[in-house]
Amino acid sequence: AADFLPIFRQLINISFLIITEKIRRKKKLKIYRYQYLLLKAEDILFKKLNQHFQLRFIIKMISQMRNIGGVLNKACKSALTQTLLRQNLSTIQAFRANQYINTRINQMTQNNIYSFASFKEKMEKKQKEKAEDEFKKEIEFLANKPSFTLVDFKQRVIDQLSKLKKGLKAKLLSGQQENEAALTKQKTLLNAFTDDELIDPTKIGSTTKKQIAMIAQCEVEDVNKLIHAFKNLQQAHAFLRRTKEKGQPLPETSEELQWRFRQEKNVSYEYKKTIQSKQYGRSKVQYRKMQKWSRRLQL
Repeated sequence: AADFLPIFRQLINISFLIITEKIRRKKKLKIYRYQYLLLKAEDILFKKLNQHFQLRFIIKMISQMRNIGGVLNKACKSALTQTLLRQNLSTIQAFRANQYINTRINQMTQNNIYSFASFKEKMEKKQKEKAEDEFKKEIEFLANKPSFTLVDFKQRVIDQLSKLKKGLKAKLLSGQQENEAALTKQKTLLNAFTDDELIDPTKIGSTTKKQIAMIAQCEVEDVNKLIHAFKNLQQAHAFLRRTKEKGQPLPETSEELQWRFRQEKNVSYEYKKTIQSKQYGRSKVQYRKMQKWSRRLQL
């Protein structure tokens, strides 16, 4: 009976391959969903295989797998019966599962069935397009808004959290759990702020920061990070307002926004530097003139 165990494993691998193909054609389920179902089916089968090694019992057991799903039941049963009917017990040992699997994969790719790589690429493309649309909407909103306070920042955090909870499937694929944890932390910190502090952030001092950290059960460093993030967004808002007032086109991507913002920052810094140098030069000349034409001290 122990000699037949690898043969049964090979047969089950083939049946699972046919199951995946049938699910892709009929149901068109998501990849992470049917992978979970197949793993569940595999566990049930192998637990029973370790106890019994009879072919009839396996087929009977597969017919009783109703808790997994009707499509899996039919596909698995048909796959095993087909493979057993085609080959005798003497020729089953010489059967090469890897060769058969490779041919089936080639057929699947030729018939334009979605593979995992193509599915992942399509999902990434969709996520990128969605992120670009959201970015454009956010930029237009910031450019049209006359002022940006911590109240608006709080509302933005709440909206982002709700979007993440709605897009649970995308979150599982892209791995945005860390982003969600950071947003929840920001939300708890912002809930600890008073209404006056949210309207006017200049009132927030070292003592208020400690109080906020105590209420939110966080460190003062987290409060400083939150205020720093708010200030960065406030600067971006001011930059977008200036660009709109000048009649210039708004940036379409986050990279373009960062590049243009840095460029403007560098220009303003150089402009200030030149003005300061000119003023310093003038004051130096005036001082020399005063030294030359002023009354000399009599000894």
